[in-house]
Amino acid sequence: MSLEKKTEILFCLRRDAPDKPGGDSGKVYKYKHYLEAKGFLVTVVTDPTELKVKETLPDIMHLFNMQTPYENYRYMTWAAEKNIPLCFSPIHHEKKYMVKYFKGGFFGKFLNYDAYLMLSSFAKELIKFRTMRNVLSYNKSPLSINRALVERASRIFPLSESELEHIRFDVPAKLPSSKVKVLPNALTFSRGGAAEQISRDIDVMVVGRIEPRKNILKIAQALRDTRYKVVFAGKENSNHKKYCAEFKDIVQASSNLQYLGELNQDQLSHHYKRSKINLSNSWFEVVSQVDLEATSLGCKPIVSAASALFDYFSSPPLRLEPDCSEADILNCIENAMKEDYQPQLRNSFTNSWEDVTDMLAIEYRTLLSGEAVRI
Repeated sequence: MSLEKKTEILFCLRRDAPDKPGGDSGKVYKYKHYLEAKGFLVTVVTDPTELKVKETLPDIMHLFNMQTPYENYRYMTWAAEKNIPLCFSPIHHEKKYMVKYFKGGFFGKFLNYDAYLMLSSFAKELIKFRTMRNVLSYNKSPLSINRALVERASRIFPLSESELEHIRFDVPAKLPSSKVKVLPNALTFSRGGAAEQISRDIDVMVVGRIEPRKNILKIAQALRDTRYKVVFAGKENSNHKKYCAEFKDIVQASSNLQYLGELNQDQLSHHYKRSKINLSNSWFEVVSQVDLEATSLGCKPIVSAASALFDYFSSPPLRLEPDCSEADILNCIENAMKEDYQPQLRNSFTNSWEDVTDMLAIEYRTLLSGEAVRI
């Protein structure tokens, strides 16, 4: 008796995912775990050249991340040549904030953002990956590639309705609602942890890589020598050594600040349960896993205005613009400390990773059954 062929899903990630894991790669491996438990065959590639040696064709190809258009272009064209249905999780950062951040840097004085993205991607091809295989794709703009991705994909999986609005504005394309499914971020921790009787002796918890785009240095400068006990956690970005050194100098000189370095999930959970406020002020966010999990464990959230997670909350969370002042940070913390500030996550956004993967599996099966709208 022949065994029934498993449905194969091919996840395609950016080439630096093995060296620089992020939210995209983290969710891919969670999806992989639960999809395989449901009987799917799941393969993950991190370089378009890996496609040439595949012995079998996948049933579905799933791409991620609008910030890597030139890598996604090669994945997309391969899928088109092989007539493989395409799914796309954009993880789209709102463009107005990316442009504003870029204009504040050195290259922003000479280039527009799209030109910079094109040139920096091309330089990475030559210098880091030492290849010219992708050179023909550089006659296209990042916008045109992302528009083609949106229109070519049979399914689009934004993380929220807010992200979908940003995509429709930033990437004008034919995007019928019939092929859109919000696939939310999940909670790694059980919400029950919020009820545990643990003393909240940390006033403000700040979790994120130590780098300019996370505004960690500005937060430390705003909170040093204040009455608040503040704990920072996150890996240092090795590309910003001077920035990291300045941050650590401030922490060392301030008795109310503490830096714990990179923490694992259990350690983060422990510190969220001890914290009154979780503060984020990143330039680039979509749906921050930190914000969701900290809130689920009882922290009061202060989120970045650059986020796309506001529909996850039953009442609006306090927000800070990425270019806010230090005084704005202090004022926001004072408001968050008030007794009547108690935002909660909507029940529909308190899924486990298994729950979210169930949603994804249904979308895959619907697509393959022919019930999905073909574009």
